[in-house]
Amino acid sequence: MRFGLTTAAALLLLTPKPSQAQANPFIFIGGGITIPMGDFGDLAKSGWMATGGFGVSVGTGKLAIGGEGYYGRNSHDGPSEDATNLIGGAAWLAYRLGQPGRVAPYVIGSAGFLAADFDPEDPADDVNTDTEFAWSGGAGVDIPLSGSVSLYIEGRYMARGDVRFIPIFAGLSFSFGGGGGGM
Repeated sequence: MRFGLTTAAALLLLTPKPSQAQANPFIFIGGGITIPMGDFGDLAKSGWMATGGFGVSVGTGKLAIGGEGYYGRNSHDGPSEDATNLIGGAAWLAYRLGQPGRVAPYVIGSAGFLAADFDPEDPADDVNTDTEFAWSGGAGVDIPLSGSVSLYIEGRYMARGDVRFIPIFAGLSFSFGGGGGGM
């Protein structure tokens, strides 16, 4: 509840007057590594994760909101072929710390769900997938490549119960509003 109120207040404060408002929709795809932390780190090795989603830069282009999905896999320590598949989706809010159309850092936060699907080597050990609330926070840099394409590099801390990890992503965003692609 507190997160929702804080997000709503931030949106109200950061949203420009209607005469300044411009929407710049974009899509993105990316991938990278995941570094398990805490209890999950005691069980799993570094893995990989793919992400994709959509967003809209609003106002002066510093604030963006959107949604994303992700899928990843981390093998477990030891000689077995056990692994955990990570499947999730989230709504996110990002704030650019520089001008649109130029190389600029940004901060990002998200809230959604994450399913951790244990995939054992022995099918008799199969357990149910559990899905729980998940959140993340992080930072990245947006690097324009052309008027409608940007490269992004991003790191986050993602958490869901005892499944916690740091994904480090790189990817491309494609803008449909003509004002540069991405965060």
